[in-house]
This record gives sequence, C-alpha cells and structure tokens, in this order.
Amino acid sequence: MLGDFKRFYRAMRLKAADGNMNAEEPKVPVPIPQTSAEIKTALENTFNGSFDFKIRSFEDDTVLMAYIDGLVDKLLIAETIVQPMMQAAKEIKIGGQEKKKAVYLKTKLAAICEMTEFSDFNECVVSILSGSTMIFVDGDVTALNISQQKFEKRAIMEPATETVSRGSREGFTESLQINTTLLRRIIKDGNLVFEVRPIGRITKTNVSICYLKGLANQEIVDEVRKRLRNIKTDAILESGYLEEYIVDSPLSIFPMAFNSERPESVAGGILDGRVAILCDGTPNVMTVPNLFVDYLQYAEDYNNRWVFSIIIRAVRFFAFFLSTMAPAYYIALLCFHQDVIPFKLLVTLAASRQSVPLSPLIEMLVLTLLFEIIKESGLRISRSIGQAVSIVGGLIVGEAAVQAGIFSAPAVVIIGATSLSAFIISKLDAPVIIMRVSLMIAANILGILGIVLLTIFFLIYMCSLKSFGVPYLSPITPLCGKDMKDTYIRIPLWAMFERPETVTRRYGEKDLRNKRND
Repeated sequence: MLGDFKRFYRAMRLKAADGNMNAEEPKVPVPIPQTSAEIKTALENTFNGSFDFKIRSFEDDTVLMAYIDGLVDKLLIAETIVQPMMQAAKEIKIGGQEKKKAVYLKTKLAAICEMTEFSDFNECVVSILSGSTMIFVDGDVTALNISQQKFEKRAIMEPATETVSRGSREGFTESLQINTTLLRRIIKDGNLVFEVRPIGRITKTNVSICYLKGLANQEIVDEVRKRLRNIKTDAILESGYLEEYIVDSPLSIFPMAFNSERPESVAGGILDGRVAILCDGTPNVMTVPNLFVDYLQYAEDYNNRWVFSIIIRAVRFFAFFLSTMAPAYYIALLCFHQDVIPFKLLVTLAASRQSVPLSPLIEMLVLTLLFEIIKESGLRISRSIGQAVSIVGGLIVGEAAVQAGIFSAPAVVIIGATSLSAFIISKLDAPVIIMRVSLMIAANILGILGIVLLTIFFLIYMCSLKSFGVPYLSPITPLCGKDMKDTYIRIPLWAMFERPETVTRRYGEKDLRNKRND
C-alpha cells in the first residue's frame, strides 16, 4: 500500500511538473522597434493603457522615457535624467552632432547615473515593472536602463514572533535590498555572496541565495541553485512557496527549512556554513540545511551567560516532551494503569470525573480542539479585541466548562500546560499537534505500550529525513561528538574552537539528490 502511494505521488509530481513546464513560454529575445512611434505603440499595447504607466517624449519624439509612477523617484529622475538630457540636446544642436545623438546621450547619462544597456524588448518591460526608468532613442537597437526605484517600505522593527530580552531589535522587512543590507552589516566579509534570479512566470519574484564562499559546502550551494532553477510556476508570493518546491521531503510533518525574521539568526546560520534563501516581498528568510535541534535554539542563547542558556535550553526540551506526551500519559494512566497512580491522587481524579460524560480520549481531543480555536481566533481578529477573546475563551473552556460538568479540572490543567509549553517552541506547532493527537489515540488503545511504540515510530521516521543530504537529527544521530557542544547544552563561546561539521561535511550525490525526482 505504501509503495502504491509513493508511485501515485511521484506520478502526480511529474504530471504537475510537465504541466508547469508546458505553461512556461520559451524566452525568445524580442528586438527593440526602430522608430519612436513603433516603440511607443509597443509599450502602450504591453501595459494595456494602465494609468500608472508614463511615457515622456523629448527632442521631437525622438527620445522616449518610460516608467511606472509610484515605483520611481520622480525628483531624482528630474535631476539625473531629464536635466542632463535637455542639456545634451542643446550641446548636440550647437556641435552639429545630430547623427551621433544616441552615442552622445549614453555618454552624458553614464557620467551622471548608473546605467545599463538592453537589446531585448522583454527585458526592458521587466525592468520597467521592477521600478527602473527606460530611455529609448529613435533608430537605436539598444535601450538605456537607469535604476531610480523608490517605493514605500515598512520600517525596520523587532519581529513580533521572535522577541528577545537581550539582543538586536532589528528584523527583516519585505524589501530584498534592505534584507541583504542587514546581513552585510553583520557579516563584513568579501566572501559573502548574494546571487539573485527571478522566479515565477507572471510575478518574476526576485529570489536571492546567500552564503560564505569557502565555508559553505559547494555541493549544497550547487544543489540549492539547481532546485531553484527547476521551479516552474506562475507565482512566488512568499518564501513558503519556495519551501514546498525545494525541500527533500515535501510530505513531512516536520519543517524541512528553517525560517527566521531575525538577521542575527540567519547570519549565525551562514557563519555555520548554511545557505540562506531570501525572497522579495516577505520578511521570512530560509536557511538550509535544516536540523531538528535548530528549533530548540534561539539567538538569545548566545547573548546571555552560558549557564543560564543551558537551563533555558533544558526547559525547551522539557516543554517539547510535555506538549507532545502529557495528554497521552494522562489517558494511559486513567484507562490502563490506575495502579501506578498514588491513592490520594486517584481519589481526586475519580471525584473530578464523576459527573463528566466524556471518555478521557474524547475529553482531551475536544479540549485540544477548543484551545486551537481560541488560539486561531486570537491570531485572526484585530489586536484590540484579541486579548478580550482569549480571556472570554479561557473562562468558557476553563471555569464554566468545569462547573457545568462537561470537562474535569485535571484535564483542563493538563491541556492548558500543554498549550503553554507549545508556545515556547512555536516553530514546531504543527508537528507537535499531530504527534500529540496521534499519541493520545495510541495511549487509548494500548496504554503506555502504545505511547512507546508510536514514539519509536516517530524517531525512526525522523532518522530517515534529510535536508539537502544532511540527516535531520544530526548531530544526535549520526553522532558527531564535536557538534554536541551546542546541542543539548551550550558551552562558553571562548571554548568553541571549531565550527560545526554537520552542515559543512561533504555528502554523496545520492544523499543530495531531491527525493521527489528519484
């Protein structure tokens, strides 16, 4: 059955890939029209009379300037383009150089602003849509691309989902240029490389990969380039789109690419030898390869004293096990192992459940569902009433439901503690919920034996996962003693003499190959 599912999934992936590839039109260079009238007509037809598309004519319509209003700095255009063009027109007429107008204009503008030449009309259109200003000269086979972008950007602020008590308050924004600048400010090294390519047939979203040349595993860098190059789709609107296309195991319940809005977290991954993937239009930056222990480590661990960091990291590991297994053990003890519960506690539990009409499993499942509904509603509604909704929801699920005899007080306490523990490891929210519900069902069937068997299954499953060839549970398995200094514990920074080997070691082609293409 599992083999049939794999074959079906592989066939669907190939069918989707073929459909997307057929939808992708071949890129054939289109020459720029020779006359100004033809250029103007072609541009107006391309932009379909959009009100924000502007064309200005100079020199008896022999020179055209095209741009998108709202994406360019019009004051800067007037100073660096319009005035030099008018001055160049006067100098041409005085010097009698009418036949060399295009050459003279290029020379004049090149001395004032950054300029590139395009001979493909489609490239000119993409540059205009990206915020550049294009200059077309009658009879010239090339156009001048002048970058004068200016559009509204969100200010650099602290990420709301990754707050720290000590450390930087800067966070990534939706601007790719600002995000690359934030990384440059942290890593001042000439080996920090940024490579940009547009992805998406319609959106043409700029996606950049960032790595330290000489430190990052070149095989992984090449694999990231290859997987991004093979993406065939109409739109990339967020880094989550990229993640589904490039990860090794797209059906995994565990996240296979680490996402962060904090520049220092991404910079730390780059310094460890990872590859960062930045997507224009989103503040979330991915780093690959991704390991499970990354979700139990925070940037704040390295800003505080190492002893305190060890304690906090131990709390996170405990919170992970509590959020996944506490409800399952509660069900197992009530249904199968009452003899191991202390007598006084057993009497209390029996008294609290005396009027509850639901079985322990149904009770825990309903409570879990209600808490997820409260959490989701608090995220989706306005912040001004979000806190009120959380308070009202807590009263309804907690005090009122217990007094009405719908739920028992111990069950509400356990689900409340479980939900609070899950907030500590919020990036693992989805897999934690799946594991929690699965373990509850296993506990209701076989008790503690069911919990043990399903836990072993999850461990085997996690051991089989790889992120760009790197085992997901590294450095725990396969064991790498040198990298254990920053896994369960965090030794002092002055004692870390070597970089981690887990993500920089060389892997074979079989390990790096994308499983979806096998």
